[in-house]
Amino acid sequence: MCFGSRILIFGETGEVDWSAGLPLALGSAAGAYAAARLVTLASARTWVYRFLVLVVVLSIVHLLMVDSTKFLQHTCHNPPRTCYHLCGW
Repeated sequence: MCFGSRILIFGETGEVDWSAGLPLALGSAAGAYAAARLVTLASARTWVYRFLVLVVVLSIVHLLMVDSTKFLQHTCHNPPRTCYHLCGW
């Protein structure tokens, strides 16, 4: 069974959120096209490396600014019933 028939079956039964799925599919297609065009350039390796570094740095900043406070609230200094999933108590 190919992908096209599955999307028709699930779409017919109402299990596909078309308002989210269609923009995601179009974005994926546009990104794949842009990546295929970019890979033919001589400087592609440099740009891919720069993009990777940018994404890693932004992820670290996000984790430090947003998730660090949530993580610190879930340390294992609480009674066992609240931190079993973190410490294995």
